[in-house]
Amino acid sequence: MLACVSCINDKGLVKELPKISETKTEYDLSKAITIYIEGNNQLLVNNEKADIDALKTKIREYESKNKSKSIISIKNSRESSYSTYIDVQNAIVGEIRMLRETLSKEKYDLELDSLTNEQLSKIRKVYPLNLVE
Repeated sequence: MLACVSCINDKGLVKELPKISETKTEYDLSKAITIYIEGNNQLLVNNEKADIDALKTKIREYESKNKSKSIISIKNSRESSYSTYIDVQNAIVGEIRMLRETLSKEKYDLELDSLTNEQLSKIRKVYPLNLVE
């Protein structure tokens, strides 16, 4: 009888990549919130040390203030771990999702997943996911 010592999942991460745009979008990064992942996996948010919880708070505050004009810049050291990078991306996406969910309930009295495509488009315009890497 064989025992499974290690099971490897070859499916990878389930994440939809953004569509390739024919036009190159220029962003004014002077107003962006900047996130840097150092080689030791320490996060710097606008040049201040932060953990994932502090990052979430800063993203929520930044997005609430800047809404449709928000831009999130992520950079990382070559020595930083991939898992930290994924944790940072998950934190960002989660906070924007929460803001979109709140707005959806306020504006339409519906859960985000229950919106029509037109309604969802309007919500996404208020809280876009503009990541610059």
